[in-house]
Amino acid sequence: MSSAVGYVRVSTEDQAREGVSLDAQEERLRDYCATHNLNLVSVCRDEGVSATEPFTSRPQGRLVLEQLQLDQVDQIVAFKLDRLFRDTLDGLKTMRSWRDRQVALHLVEPGRVVRLDDPQEWLLLTILLAVAEFEAAAAASRTRAALAHLKRGGARLGGRAVDNPEAIALVLELSALGLSSRQICEDLEASGLQSARGGRWSPSVVLRLLRRAGAGGEGGGQVPPPVHQAPDAQAPHPRAKRKPQKGTVHY
Repeated sequence: MSSAVGYVRVSTEDQAREGVSLDAQEERLRDYCATHNLNLVSVCRDEGVSATEPFTSRPQGRLVLEQLQLDQVDQIVAFKLDRLFRDTLDGLKTMRSWRDRQVALHLVEPGRVVRLDDPQEWLLLTILLAVAEFEAAAAASRTRAALAHLKRGGARLGGRAVDNPEAIALVLELSALGLSSRQICEDLEASGLQSARGGRWSPSVVLRLLRRAGAGGEGGGQVPPPVHQAPDAQAPHPRAKRKPQKGTVHY
């Protein structure tokens, strides 16, 4: 039976999504190892760590590498590729060192071993890493654009959403760009703006803020429909002051 080390990670942004908690990831890893006859020696858990941080700079990432260097394990099991990396160069460099040591990489999703010595697999990994890095950069860019638009209008952003009506304005700006509630969560976390409870955002919280805004702050109203920009638009659509209209949020 081959010996494996598991790696799970969650960042502040990821905590806004469902199904990516450390416990949920670890449970899936243990089920995978049991099914594939792998001896799971340990599970390294990085909490509150971004995947854009180099793997060797993460506390638990270093523990994974230490176990490999001591020949305690020859298999690495992770939930998904983006739990390991969201930086293309770091991912390719780290996985190249694993390939040179003939370490096997298992991903619970899609549920198989990734053949690091296969050229086609390597090409696919490169593309997936580039897409993951792009998504992270795009989320940060959207948030910066929305924040800049609000600040040009005189908004003062900061504090918790419950104390700051401009937090709702930011949610409306992102919704107007056509983002889903989950994408809005990611962008809010990237902006550093806390939710009403002082931290984690969830799609249900975003939807409640949208409904509150659609009802003029009284609750029970409809969510204003998202306003989609033209492809060549240079800035987020300005937030118009008008009566709430019936509509839906796509998520």
